[in-house]
Amino acid sequence: MQSPHLKYFLILTILALVASTSWAASGPQSDNLSRIIDQGVPVRLQNLLDHRTIALRDDGSSPIQQARLAGQRAPDALQAIIMMCDFSDSLMLGRHGVVEGDFPLPMQSEIYYASHDSVFFSHLFGDVADYYADVSAGAFTFNYTIHSRVVNLPNPMSYYGNHPENGEQTISLAAAVVDSLDGEIDFSLYDTYILIHAGAGEETDILGNSPEQIYSNFLDSDDFQQAFEDGELEFPYLPSSDFGSDEGINQVLILPECEYQDPVGGFGGYFGSLGVYCFEVGLRLGMLSLSDFTPAGRPDSQGIGEFGLMGYGLFVGMGWIPPHVCSFNKLLMGWLEPVEVDPLLAGDHFLTPCEMSGDAEAAMRVAISGQEYWLLAYRLQDPDGNRIFSFPGDLNGNNTPDFYDFDAIDAEGNPTNDGVPLFGYAKFDPEFDTRERLSGAEWDFFMSENSARGPRDKGAGSGLYIWHIDEGVIQETFGMSSNRFNADADHKSVDLEEADGIQDLDSREPSPFILGGDDDSFRGEDASVFGPETLPNTASNGGAMTNVFFSEISHVVIDSLAYIARIDNRYSPPDTTWGFDYADTIFFHLETVGAAGAGPELVARREFPAGTNLRGSHVLLANLGADVSLAEIIVTGHEGEIFVLDGDLNELIDQDGDPATMAPLAVGTF
Repeated sequence: MQSPHLKYFLILTILALVASTSWAASGPQSDNLSRIIDQGVPVRLQNLLDHRTIALRDDGSSPIQQARLAGQRAPDALQAIIMMCDFSDSLMLGRHGVVEGDFPLPMQSEIYYASHDSVFFSHLFGDVADYYADVSAGAFTFNYTIHSRVVNLPNPMSYYGNHPENGEQTISLAAAVVDSLDGEIDFSLYDTYILIHAGAGEETDILGNSPEQIYSNFLDSDDFQQAFEDGELEFPYLPSSDFGSDEGINQVLILPECEYQDPVGGFGGYFGSLGVYCFEVGLRLGMLSLSDFTPAGRPDSQGIGEFGLMGYGLFVGMGWIPPHVCSFNKLLMGWLEPVEVDPLLAGDHFLTPCEMSGDAEAAMRVAISGQEYWLLAYRLQDPDGNRIFSFPGDLNGNNTPDFYDFDAIDAEGNPTNDGVPLFGYAKFDPEFDTRERLSGAEWDFFMSENSARGPRDKGAGSGLYIWHIDEGVIQETFGMSSNRFNADADHKSVDLEEADGIQDLDSREPSPFILGGDDDSFRGEDASVFGPETLPNTASNGGAMTNVFFSEISHVVIDSLAYIARIDNRYSPPDTTWGFDYADTIFFHLETVGAAGAGPELVARREFPAGTNLRGSHVLLANLGADVSLAEIIVTGHEGEIFVLDGDLNELIDQDGDPATMAPLAVGTF
């Protein structure tokens, strides 16, 4: 339900203002999260954000990715130590004391800010742990310890964020903090090192007016090696007394205190940080970043769009509620074991929701040819069908992960002191107070969000998602100086087959659907067929027809007539009984039609004379015949042979008078 006490952008106080010795209490609690986020991201704001986040999304660790691609599954758990630092000119929130008035109207009269300390970050990283427990179906656990002391560095933020001649000094930042904490932390107990710095990440500086800020980043072993070779470090790692003489810390995640800045139009600038945190942990695990970064400044595709954390999904739901990791990255991590189906064997199949990654029927792999295949998954955006973002730990029923005071006198659980509500400031009491956890949340709820959605279109993107995977592209582009996995819009490594037939993800023209929409999934209500004659079709990346045919894709809503009636009345006044019953299984038929696996039909086939060596030869097109509108095919052999054929592979001049044989038109001499 919606709280009657709507405040100005109180998502800020709900999700961010969690505290330890104190917390922010804005009086009555917020409107629900789905109402605030599901307004959709304005196109202009999305374009600004996309541009600023390129540096973050174009990151990754080649050594770890290489291990995953070689079949080494992700670890069952990470043990992370989380360190905090601030600067001479920028302290962590609360280090000045709890102060009112740090924010623009109308918020400054509403909010006392809480400390950003160890308990504050414990709550935020609890969300990270919940996210990964859910998207991996329990196959991976994110463990973390937060060191309580905040390291205050003698330099300003700009020292680490604004060095045009040397690039961002994140290596120096990490080195200074590790050196300061070396006597306080046993670094050998951990395999993951996370540094939280004061201030926002530069990735949300959408107006580009804060050059002193620091981009979120995953510094891996290659970065430390490069810093060593450039003379920035004495060793290709950060030394610590906890390690031997020839080893140390050579990977650090750099993350911001928050992502609040740059109000634009009606948007207050309060991005969430959970998406960025989860994205960087994904890089640490070896996931592939699957956006498109070419041509620089104006890419011709959007990669996987918002349909996965490692695309643009890190800012789905304004960064507060990131979607699931896409099926391919789950497969890479070892969290998904798809059923392998031979398309030559006709049959009926089914899939359960991919949120249940451990389920044996949670995904399906259908071979195309060589290293190409389709990866199928059934995704439910709103499993309970109530059209509201929800999660089991919602203690006060307002559909928003926020504070809850068990000794509060109101049903909302608003923070109090000894049961007495206070207007601006309430002390956190661990005996009675908590923050609601996101475990079991509907993580895909805001996936495919956009400002073109109707006001009642929530969870409408549920259906069968068909990914076209080409691991050959990954092999060809791996190790390049920039990320090119999805650089070619016509030949991606991980490409969503967009069921509506409109290639929004392969367009550079701004539109509400450029990062994907609800109609990109296959389902009985809309697009129920995917085959040789559909758009898109089941051709290989090279254009060869596979003749594979997916049909009879079932409805995702059990009562399809009610679904149609509700969609037809989507703009009518809200109906509290208006919900959907989603199918817990999606069915479809798979077969190969026509000539099984015949591929493209060739109008002719010719054999060159036995012994002709054409290896490495060039094929040329030139107009040599009487019809100037047609070009002939010229092929040369290693012994000087010159063969000339027309478009039907007939010899231009039949030298021996036998059309069944082939002879060179001429032989060059040396």
